[in-house]
Amino acid sequence: MVDLVDAEVARREGQLELAIGVAGRAHTRLAENHPLRSRASAIVGQCHFLLASYDDAEAAFTVARSEATEARDIGEAIHGLALTKVFGEQEGAEPVISALAELRHESPAHLTRYMVAELSRRRFDEGLSLPLGLDEALHALPRVDDPRARTAFTYTAAYVLALRADYDEAEAFVGMFLNDAKAFDLEFALPYANWTAAMIALGLRRFGDAERSLQAVEDASKRAHDERQAINARSLRARLLLEIGQPEAAFDQVRSDVNLRMIPSWLGEYLGTRALVSACLGHSKDSAQAARRAVATSRAVEVRLLAAAALAIEAVRKENPRPASVLISEAAALAVWDPVICALRASPELASAVASDDALRSTVGDVYQRSHDHALARRAGLRTRATRSPGEILSPREREVLGLIARGLRNHEISEALFIADSTTKVHVRHILEKLGVRTRAEAVARYEMFAATRYADSGSSS
Repeated sequence: MVDLVDAEVARREGQLELAIGVAGRAHTRLAENHPLRSRASAIVGQCHFLLASYDDAEAAFTVARSEATEARDIGEAIHGLALTKVFGEQEGAEPVISALAELRHESPAHLTRYMVAELSRRRFDEGLSLPLGLDEALHALPRVDDPRARTAFTYTAAYVLALRADYDEAEAFVGMFLNDAKAFDLEFALPYANWTAAMIALGLRRFGDAERSLQAVEDASKRAHDERQAINARSLRARLLLEIGQPEAAFDQVRSDVNLRMIPSWLGEYLGTRALVSACLGHSKDSAQAARRAVATSRAVEVRLLAAAALAIEAVRKENPRPASVLISEAAALAVWDPVICALRASPELASAVASDDALRSTVGDVYQRSHDHALARRAGLRTRATRSPGEILSPREREVLGLIARGLRNHEISEALFIADSTTKVHVRHILEKLGVRTRAEAVARYEMFAATRYADSGSSS
């Protein structure tokens, strides 16, 4: 039993090989009918799952299910089997998920585990159109006493919502995930949380926040000597570099072949990102090859759309707009927009081709609104408006400049007041208009005054 506790601690700290060995030793020393034998097998299965050893994980979870004597252990073993089949992209996931569905009303933990499996299945199949069914599991979440079940749900919900480009909702879930991971010392979960936080920040154009979260993933991968997490971080870093106009540096992140056992969707995303970066650089042969390898590696929706985006960019360069229309139609059918947002930011040609198609304009306008791409929308002739207050989306200096604009100061007067160059003031004003999604200084002031009035009303009512 001491070995079993040690195995659990090693798993939480990300020492997966150690946890497998210690849990295996505990399993052999526990009596055949001991209720903790199933727990030992489940720990082995969880560690093999995180190591992308899906055959070993399936074998361990199958044993755990046969040994389980309590409903909690049965549910955990079935949940492990379901995720192993889904993420390993193996046949036979549906019957196991159906078994989870039958258990979902027996406890809050069973309900959240079922939602994790079902949302994950949809990511590899029909997509993420509404309804997602998050409300019931979210309502039950405070009564889930297993932190692993809680973090599995909040992580999955955050990632799915981020893929949909529902970034603001995703951010709330990743916050819950991080709180639990830190409160319960789930060291192994932190890279997943920080990677997802970086993805969300990137979607919201908060490039500095994305950089900091990515650095946390990279630092953790070095400490744990986890090359899989490092490769996954490189995929997202490549997209960050691509979106800030550094395609050559982005290609350096994904140019190497991966000779390592990985989660198929992680490898597919790495290859899909390489295809997208290569397309932006005009490396047609490499882009096409990487796109083919990506979709052959994984059925995940994000992988499919990264490959489709690379194809669309190549086609637009050859003055063929049809693949761009197909890309948007496929994204709408799957309700997955995050890879498309990256492609539109990275390729002005693709963004122009999409904007020129009247049938796609309203759809793309909604996506730009959710990703705060007001400048892209304006260039496309679309009107979007920031929904957050200036205080939330402007830097301290930009808020200062906006306040002076609201007082009627002109650029030269603002420069003198703040002791900055006129050219710097012009840059601040341009960024303010872009971030607020407005065209004129008067509109920016109107937004400023509207939120100031709302803040005053709220403080007055609370007093």
